[in-house]
Amino acid sequence: MRTDVDELSRKIGIEIYSTDFEGVGGTIKDRPEDFVVAEVMPRSYSKTVWYEKRGHFHLLLIKRGIDMFRALHILSKKLGIPLNAVGYAGIKDKDAVSYQRISLPANKSVKKTIYMAYGRLKIFPLGWSGLKVYLGCHIGNSFHVKIRRLKESVSPLNEKLNCLCEAAGKKSIPNFYGLQRFGYSEPFNYQIGKALVKRNFKEALRLILKQKTLLYVKSFYIAHEKAQNDHVNRLRRLPYQYLKIFVSSYQSYLFNLMLSERLKRNPSFVEPIEGELIWLKKKKMMLVFNQRTAKKIEGLKLSEYDVYLPIIGYRTLFFQGEVKQIIDYVLSREGVKSEDFYIDEIPGVSAPGGLRRIYMEPVHFSFKVRDRDVSLFFLLPKGSYATVLLGELMKASLQNRKD
Repeated sequence: MRTDVDELSRKIGIEIYSTDFEGVGGTIKDRPEDFVVAEVMPRSYSKTVWYEKRGHFHLLLIKRGIDMFRALHILSKKLGIPLNAVGYAGIKDKDAVSYQRISLPANKSVKKTIYMAYGRLKIFPLGWSGLKVYLGCHIGNSFHVKIRRLKESVSPLNEKLNCLCEAAGKKSIPNFYGLQRFGYSEPFNYQIGKALVKRNFKEALRLILKQKTLLYVKSFYIAHEKAQNDHVNRLRRLPYQYLKIFVSSYQSYLFNLMLSERLKRNPSFVEPIEGELIWLKKKKMMLVFNQRTAKKIEGLKLSEYDVYLPIIGYRTLFFQGEVKQIIDYVLSREGVKSEDFYIDEIPGVSAPGGLRRIYMEPVHFSFKVRDRDVSLFFLLPKGSYATVLLGELMKASLQNRKD
């Protein structure tokens, strides 16, 4: 366990590395092709047809060096459909090449491949399906990542990569939210979310206008209307799905702080602390870990249960023991309460909260070293971030890349 975390990671709530070895350094994303991600969909989504018109039309979306919301905005204009009519499973990194399945309403189909945004955006028709693509419907994501200009030679690099593989197999990589969730520069998305949760709507507007990203979203927003002091109504002019990004980003920041604090108190993932939620896979049962329930996981293999911490929201359950202490500490530090996440003034962006596993489980992990470059291949379940795994290996700012 190491606490010498880079400044950018600390700004998004990551205050600890779980692996002890010295980082290999290097840079990622010199070019989008260095970071390739492809969604893994359930088998049922592969069944598309051309001979029978069904409820939704599916396409393969390939984007290169362009963020998801910009891509949706372009698609909406090009195809002549409302922005919220495009179904998608996940938001992928801007500085990457991504392969994603999207869906359109049944009355809108595409007969041929279309290139947009000077070739940075392509859609390939797949056919009709009875299933809509929606946020979170995928299983996970497969990655092919290239790290360049490492400071290690081949021999010690192989050793550290094997250590990372071993840590992943032992469920020892924290399931932090990655930088993509927050944006790569200030003001971060979570800072806007915090202003919304604390009802500082004037500050939220100021930060939104200051952001360099989501400029196309601001086309929905009238910056110089007469009612300059009516901050709530001005915020309401933005689509709720964009405002919710900021609130969920703040929830993610709080989770990172809680997981960092949890690991400082107990660095072992296989030894739950009092108050953590344990999911028993075979019994399909959730229990609260304490002295009474500890016997139920004695003798179980790591693969037979999962450990969860809360994502803070207005419906956050009552927690006990050490988990309650961690929640109270983080919320006190931030000056917020769980009930603050119900925002009466803009109910559509209120956040009920949820649960998140405390470790990630990369599978099919392999690597290939050439000189001082390494190519990594792995698959992550949905919601886990490749940049967190890379951070454990590199132990360097993931902004250390060419933009």
